[in-house]
Amino acid sequence: MTEDEVRLAFHHNSFQVKVLESSGMEFQDLFVRIMERAFPDHFEAVRPYGNQGDWKCDGRMLGCYYQCYAPNELTDRKVIAKINEDFNGCIQKWGNSVREWTFVHNSCNGLPPTVRKNIDQLRQANPGIAISEWNRNKLWTILESISYLKRSEVLGHVPSQNEVSSFTHAELAVIVSFLAKNQYDDTLIDDVLPIEDKILKNRLGVHSRKLIMIGVGGAPRVDAYINMHPDSSVGEEIRKTVVAKYSELRYAHPREPDLVFGAMCAFVAAGSLDAKVQGAALAVIGYFFSSCDIFEREGGWISSDTA
Repeated sequence: MTEDEVRLAFHHNSFQVKVLESSGMEFQDLFVRIMERAFPDHFEAVRPYGNQGDWKCDGRMLGCYYQCYAPNELTDRKVIAKINEDFNGCIQKWGNSVREWTFVHNSCNGLPPTVRKNIDQLRQANPGIAISEWNRNKLWTILESISYLKRSEVLGHVPSQNEVSSFTHAELAVIVSFLAKNQYDDTLIDDVLPIEDKILKNRLGVHSRKLIMIGVGGAPRVDAYINMHPDSSVGEEIRKTVVAKYSELRYAHPREPDLVFGAMCAFVAAGSLDAKVQGAALAVIGYFFSSCDIFEREGGWISSDTA
């Protein structure tokens, strides 16, 4: 695994967490920061100004006008109303300069059929304007294509493979202390699957897979630390915390295993940006992933194509 691949995998994780935490204006800011770095000579951000607002446009580029939408929960009725209001408002304000119009949303999945039909109707009524929609995967594709330094301006710098692999008991102690403070109850899972089989069953993407394999490589050190810990119950305490957090995220995002993985990494690291702490967190994730305490033994993720 090359250094560039490791950095890209960490940035993919960071992007998942960033999108999860961004709604409304935060998502718009994320979109603008990505576009300004990917297309510095062409993209123009549009900000609300006094009682003018933003003229139903969050940014434009070469005749294409973009409007962002990132609700906490996406529903057909609200999305259709948002699209119609923003499209018509954009045309009214910007007139013939609008050659393309793109609706940018924070879902990783496609839009519902009723929303698709509404977009089709807008296209039929406005044949001179190319109408499209971008989801979060499109934004990641753009981020993926730019340099590490430009990507870091959006997502922050990430550790190297050597840094995450060189964690010590000191970093594990930070994580164990954080996780052991939480008290949960759940059912122990004993079945174990080969790692590659489990990755496939959980439909994890290539970037998550790479980080999992790094984490699994550090799992024996987690096992050794737990076994030598003076508190014999610490292993079970942190297992309950990790499993409970996974169950919470899994329930909230049943179609998005990569988002859940990214959020789990951020949670276990307790939000730390320290490279070695992130490495220790990956090892803890790898430890519980390989023991089948977290992520599914038999798949069970809802398909992105399922309504």
